[in-house]
Amino acid sequence: MCFKIRDDPSFLELVTSNHRKERISDEFTRIFLLVGKTGSGKSATGSSILGSSAFKFGDAGTSVTSEMTIISVVRQGYTLTVVDTPGIMDTSVDSTEAKWKSCREMIHAMSICPTSGKLAIPLVLKYGERFTEENRATIRILKNIFGEENLWKSCVIIFTHSNTFDV
Repeated sequence: MCFKIRDDPSFLELVTSNHRKERISDEFTRIFLLVGKTGSGKSATGSSILGSSAFKFGDAGTSVTSEMTIISVVRQGYTLTVVDTPGIMDTSVDSTEAKWKSCREMIHAMSICPTSGKLAIPLVLKYGERFTEENRATIRILKNIFGEENLWKSCVIIFTHSNTFDV
């Protein structure tokens, strides 16, 4: 399970040592770490936040983002940095491999994020979809990676695909 990763400092060092060490820390930087399961609309949400079609995305339910992508823009004196992560429960790999890959990507993302509260974790959920065991597993994985208090302190829930329903 992912929580064992948090308890294993050597694994954390291994993951973070392969990535850049410096943290994003400018007081005018806002970081959005997009999380959620495959096909929820994370990449489209990231593009909306940035105001451009910066991230590739496809039909719902198919994985397009295979590794973490970081894109920044400057708007009104603020640097907006969006971190698009592969979906938890990725449809292109088996479940065990997907969980480990997701854990590694989240740990890497956390290693570059500020500790000063300028981080938002949008949890992207597909509107109208039943809350399945897969959704529950996604939430459990996120709580194990971030810690329950940290996750809910920074978490914003975003519902996507609402344009497919009559309101």
